[in-house]
Amino acid sequence: MAIFAAFGIGYFLSKIRQNDTPVIAGLVSLGGFLVAIQANAALFGANGLLTAIIVGILSTELYCLFSKSKKLLITMPQGVPPAVAKSFAKLFPTILVVFIVTMLNLPFILFGMLTKTPPMAGGDATT
Repeated sequence: MAIFAAFGIGYFLSKIRQNDTPVIAGLVSLGGFLVAIQANAALFGANGLLTAIIVGILSTELYCLFSKSKKLLITMPQGVPPAVAKSFAKLFPTILVVFIVTMLNLPFILFGMLTKTPPMAGGDATT
């Protein structure tokens, strides 16, 4: 459920913002969601829905903002098909959005690593 919500939020929000590549925006939103939950399968369903909404809106808004910047676009030669040119044109905004979501998630990752209890030495505790 959360996976569909993450993609759908990115897709439809970018259409509302009149972005010319809503599918790429949906994929960026989905990628940001997967980075934020660290691919935890328990959060793919309804448990991760709030995270999907927050990350979907944030990553789509950032993507729409960065994709309007002419400095971040890659221009291709004339012989390149338009679909390929659109994909490469939006490469830097995509990378930048996923990097920002990763950096925003970094404190949570580090906190999770610090609070995990180490495994017991010597094997099984039940013996």
